[in-house]
Amino acid sequence: MREKWFVFGFTDFEYDAFQHLDLRNVLGGGLGYHVVKTEKTTFDLFGGGDFEQEFFSPNPPTVPTSLTPKERRNRGWGRTEHKTE
Repeated sequence: MREKWFVFGFTDFEYDAFQHLDLRNVLGGGLGYHVVKTEKTTFDLFGGGDFEQEFFSPNPPTVPTSLTPKERRNRGWGRTEHKTE
């Protein structure tokens, strides 16, 4: 009878640079029951729970990259000033 019951655990770690997700941490586990367990067939029922934690970084400042040189000059990018005395 004891061979039909089992416990399980799992974890998952991931990140996504496009979503500014630094770390997603998932920890979980549960209890299961082997309804059918033969050499060729396994049928299990199981349930459990998990804990999820997410850490995001603040959005970095965006700088337009499709401006023409004239637009960049008007906005002050690439402007040089020379002083002579």
